[in-house]
Amino acid sequence: MKKIILNASPLLETTGGAIQVFESFIKNQKEYLDLIFIGKFEYLSKIMVDENLKSKSNFGGFEPVSIKSIVLIPFSIVIGLYSLIINFQSYYRSDVVIQFTSFSEVFFVYPWLKILGKKIILYNHSNRVPKIFTFTPIGFILKLIIGKSPVVFVSNSQKEFWNQSNMAFKNPIVIHNCVPINDSIQILESKNDVLIKIGFVGRIHNEKRLNILIQALHKVNNNRSIRLSIAGIGDEAENIKKLINSLEFNQNIEFEWLGQIQNMGEFYSTKDLLVFPSSREGFSMVMLEAWSYGLPVLTSDIPSFREIKEYCNFNEKKLIFKLDDINDLKLKLDFFIENIIEFRSLNHKLELRRIINANFEEKIGASKFRNLINLQ
Repeated sequence: MKKIILNASPLLETTGGAIQVFESFIKNQKEYLDLIFIGKFEYLSKIMVDENLKSKSNFGGFEPVSIKSIVLIPFSIVIGLYSLIINFQSYYRSDVVIQFTSFSEVFFVYPWLKILGKKIILYNHSNRVPKIFTFTPIGFILKLIIGKSPVVFVSNSQKEFWNQSNMAFKNPIVIHNCVPINDSIQILESKNDVLIKIGFVGRIHNEKRLNILIQALHKVNNNRSIRLSIAGIGDEAENIKKLINSLEFNQNIEFEWLGQIQNMGEFYSTKDLLVFPSSREGFSMVMLEAWSYGLPVLTSDIPSFREIKEYCNFNEKKLIFKLDDINDLKLKLDFFIENIIEFRSLNHKLELRRIINANFEEKIGASKFRNLINLQ
């Protein structure tokens, strides 16, 4: 059994997609790999403890995303040497070191591991290329240090996004985000409910473009009863509420504010449609989860959503609108409502789950990653 060290961005805490990626990796690899986590992520440490795996606290490095942090890089590398020394036995005995979520480790313990000749894989889930990489020597230095180490991207569109900034590295590999399939969940054909139930999931801030969805709903041509359920919190929530009040919706359209929800399965199972108006996404695990429950998804036409939609050859593929185009989103909502009997049908729902089973079930991604590790 190969010994694997898992590192994570020392100073950056998150509860978003990175956590899901890490947790899925742990649960699907622990039977095949000897895993140890070294880092300062509270949430990632907790996942390791919950899975009865080893976790060691570590000092933080500095993410090179600003001039201030660039100045701190030499200091970060010195701390990295100290971190290597106190965890030397674990690092020395490891077969492969996997760095999750960002590039802070590249200017922390990473250079010393390269000197030791350790095999390293970077797992890059981020869809953001820090500007500091493109207009300072940092990007060149980063690529030089990483060398031919594999850099895993979670989608082809994400890899292309980094490649456009000349930051796809020498050995880029795509392993899609994947989701679990709960076979005990029975997908049923929706009843001919008069109420059309639409859902939105995500942080409520500008990039998610919830305001675009609200304005499109105001223009929809029908007298059907519609409820938009909003699951999420964020700094734009009050502005969205003000927008709703200013538009003076008809009584047939209602809004439900759910905040952060724990039971996503119940949410997916009780909706007719999920809408993603986002201006930027990685490879959406929420969209994949929705499909695994047979829930249709209407998205903006950004690359990551288009990549997922390419797996469809039926009307689900038409549920995509021009980014930030309120009128086009309105037309696609009209199209969904006009064809709601089909979208609620058992055949449509089962076809969505079939796509997930065939391409994005988490054991598929786990197997690909394990094959990559075994090649190192």
